[in-house]
Amino acid sequence: MTLKQKLKTLYQRAYKDKLKLFRRTIRTSLKDPNLALDYLRFRRLTAKKHWKLAQPMLDKIGGRAVRIKDARLVKEVAEASLRLGDQVSYTKWQVEIARINGNFRPNDWTGEDLSDATLWISFRETEKQGLSDGLNLTGYVKKASSDAKYTVLVVEKRLVDIFKRTLPGVR
Repeated sequence: MTLKQKLKTLYQRAYKDKLKLFRRTIRTSLKDPNLALDYLRFRRLTAKKHWKLAQPMLDKIGGRAVRIKDARLVKEVAEASLRLGDQVSYTKWQVEIARINGNFRPNDWTGEDLSDATLWISFRETEKQGLSDGLNLTGYVKKASSDAKYTVLVVEKRLVDIFKRTLPGVR
């Protein structure tokens, strides 16, 4: 890649990001002007690398974005939470995005008490995809299943014996 191509790419990225920010600010200000201002303050703080001042703003911005059903802004809050090392908030905002977009089923678990319930976990892997996701999530399944009265785990057939040995209380 030549220097001219690198400069062109850099310019396009900077220009597109500013244009994206401008459009998002206009769209958000039509629904909630104060949210748009808070979002701009957050962007300024992160640009100056004031992480400790920016992080507390995420919950406020995310909550208001959920109220106006702005999935794009909630997604940006989720990504910012992840970049700032807050995986719990990232997961919370991902659930909210699914709700806003209509991809959240009413029977999906959101962390409520499972002591008198059956937890159904399904790993949607095919034989072509491999086994890594199911194996990587074993620790989470073990933790969630310990809180539930019953746990049913649906996995690809090659994983059945492994999970029977690893998680004996799970069906």
